[in-house]
Order: sequence, then C-alpha cells, then structure tokens
Amino acid sequence: MCLIDRYLLREFLFWLAVFFAGFLMIWIAFDLGLDLHRFQQAHLRGKDIVAYYFYEIPEFVPIALPVAILLATLYVITNHARYNELTAIRAAGISLVRLCMPYFTAGLFFSALLNLAGAGFP
Repeated sequence: MCLIDRYLLREFLFWLAVFFAGFLMIWIAFDLGLDLHRFQQAHLRGKDIVAYYFYEIPEFVPIALPVAILLATLYVITNHARYNELTAIRAAGISLVRLCMPYFTAGLFFSALLNLAGAGFP
C-alpha cells in the first residue's frame, strides 16, 4: 500500500467514524425521547438504559453504515477537490481508477462485513 492510499484511507475512515457516531447519537436521542416514558414506568436506572442502547446498536448498524459510507466518501472527495489535492494527485500521474481504489476497497470490505453479519439473522 503506497503512501497516497494510506492518506486517502485514513481521511475516509476518520470521517466514516464521525458520521457513524453522529448518526448513532441522533438515533439514540430520538429513540430515548420516544421511549423515556416507558423507561420511567419500568423504573430503569441510567446504567440499565445505557446497557439497553448498547445492545441495540447492532440493530442500527445495517441502517446507518451505508449512509455513513456514502456521506464520508462524498465529504472526503469534496474536501480533496476543494483544496486541489485531486489535481495534485492527478498531476503526479495517478489515474482516477487508482485514486478511487481505497474508497472502493473500504466500501467492499464494509459491505461484505454487513453481509456476513446479516447472514446469521433470520
């Protein structure tokens, strides 16, 4: 893996984590707003609610991960274009296909991971 691939992949994975964490927080806040009355009726404590949402995260991953991948890819490519990094990479002789390989590989990896994780569910 050459230096440019590591750079592109590092930028992509950082923004993927940021977008996924953002979606996760929004989902938890929205769901907590809807279910807070039910939690109060059941007399659940804070650590019980945290444990509940911790175990609900795998249900949320197949919904949020594809959207987070799309937004992270769009954001990273737009950022590189804004600061003329794509022009510099192309001037260095790297083709567009080679430039997209880290994004394609990461997307393929996460798609396979989601597919394998979903294979165990009915």
